[in-house]
Amino acid sequence: MQQAQQMHDYLPLAYRTPAEAEYIAFLWETFETNYQHGNYQFALLAYHMLCMSSMYVAVWQIRLALPDAFAQALLFQQEAQTLRSATSPFTFSKISERGVLKFLHLIGCDDAQIAQLGRLVAERNHMAHANGNVFCRTQAAAQGKIENILARLHDVQTKIAPLLQRCFERFLADNAHVEQWEYVAAEDQVRGAFIQPYYLSPQDVAACLQQPAPQLANVGAAHQLHSALHACLPDTDLFASTL
Repeated sequence: MQQAQQMHDYLPLAYRTPAEAEYIAFLWETFETNYQHGNYQFALLAYHMLCMSSMYVAVWQIRLALPDAFAQALLFQQEAQTLRSATSPFTFSKISERGVLKFLHLIGCDDAQIAQLGRLVAERNHMAHANGNVFCRTQAAAQGKIENILARLHDVQTKIAPLLQRCFERFLADNAHVEQWEYVAAEDQVRGAFIQPYYLSPQDVAACLQQPAPQLANVGAAHQLHSALHACLPDTDLFASTL
């Protein structure tokens, strides 16, 4: 169960609406309760939905950061209008999961990585159908599947990290003048104008903070924002070791 907690590192720190946050909390509670009672197959269904939520967020981040490339990719999607008018990452649930995963090519995920994610979808579908089979009966089996899901999330995180770092650079440049901020406090500006719109996870924030920042020391606004982003990072040994 302790390793499974790593899923939180790949889920957003802030959501657009309370309903979105409630949904993620519901999925986690469903996973945790079923896992603790040995109902591993149902626990894994909820865990996979958390994984797909993270994938939707990654595609949402691509949409915001690479609008031209994303628009070009829409030419090959039957659900182009749904993707074009999306108001949150969760809008992507209206189209095929495999179709959404293909957008990860835009950050350098190769065919093998996309196929591995597709296999997670296929495995989830097998478990979800009323086919008379229990595919996961033991804690050891469930743990192996959780490890596989986390490995796939790590693969995508590695690919998207450079893009998010560039987004953070652009955010600092766009917010160079304190008097033009939407919010008064630097932490509110970071949360309201960067973390929430991009649905940044702890892993995303840690990636942004990998940016070399010595040049920020003499730039008041950028220095404040960089420090504020650091303050938003959960205080864990995992992330402390990456900075």
